[in-house]
Amino acid sequence: HPNDAKRLNIEDGKPVKVTSSTGSVTIEAALSDEMMEGVVSIPQGWGSRKRTGMSVAASYGGVSINDLTEEKRVDVLTGNSALNGVAVRVERVMNGA
Repeated sequence: HPNDAKRLNIEDGKPVKVTSSTGSVTIEAALSDEMMEGVVSIPQGWGSRKRTGMSVAASYGGVSINDLTEEKRVDVLTGNSALNGVAVRVERVMNGA
């Protein structure tokens, strides 16, 4: 949300680092007043940077939210992996670092 971006000194189209208790990713900020303040939305990309034997995923770039989610965190109702509601910290990336 633009109010969050202003508070964090983040600019639309500039890189940001998103960190959870599990890991971090760097992505381009896309500001939208259609998002609720305090919420981060990261579309699932293939993002396979690891050698997993998955040739299709390895051929595509992008950020994977899997790098931010806890492997053993499960949605109690469905028994599926919990891929939302992950607490993150967002910070501006300075000088491409």
